[in-house]
Amino acid sequence: MSDPNPPANRDDADAKAWFYLDHWRDVEEWASLRADAARLLETRLLELGPEVEALGEEFQAATIVSDVESGNFPGYGLHRPEWNAIGYGGVSVVIQWERTKLLKPGSNQWPYVAVQVDGSVKSTALHTLAEGLSDVSKQFGGNRHSSTWPLWEYVEPGDDEKAVSPERLASAALVRLRRLWLAAAPIIDGTQLTLR
Repeated sequence: MSDPNPPANRDDADAKAWFYLDHWRDVEEWASLRADAARLLETRLLELGPEVEALGEEFQAATIVSDVESGNFPGYGLHRPEWNAIGYGGVSVVIQWERTKLLKPGSNQWPYVAVQVDGSVKSTALHTLAEGLSDVSKQFGGNRHSSTWPLWEYVEPGDDEKAVSPERLASAALVRLRRLWLAAAPIIDGTQLTLR
């Protein structure tokens, strides 16, 4: 008796698609583990609070805690109270992540370090800040895409890492927060604005 569904002619260009179709049950079962893995990663990121606070003490900066209990953009950051007097009361240097997108392929799959700006910063101050940070932006991959995050960089596993280590990723985020603070804070400190 002949097979009523003979195998299709499989083009090598479609090998990945055929692999998925041949193993779709297993692939979907593995993909469903993403939410558990994201929770595990987020647990370690949430533990960074005391370490960011220690950085704040070292840099004589206030520590900011944002949306860690609930909210879609939890994180920790640093801010100098002196920035309030020069028009940067809503500027901080942060480790942050988008809770609903963590580990999901696409934008904001990974945590990031950023210079973050809230709505209290006037557009003239924001423009001056973005210009002042242009050289720092080049050091951090040139990611300047929004008025909320005029400078940001994803913290993701290295190309040579085959697995995601929550501990290693959180440690890398802390190292990059330090690096961003040391690069950006002096620029923000030295920027004088004429606010209208």
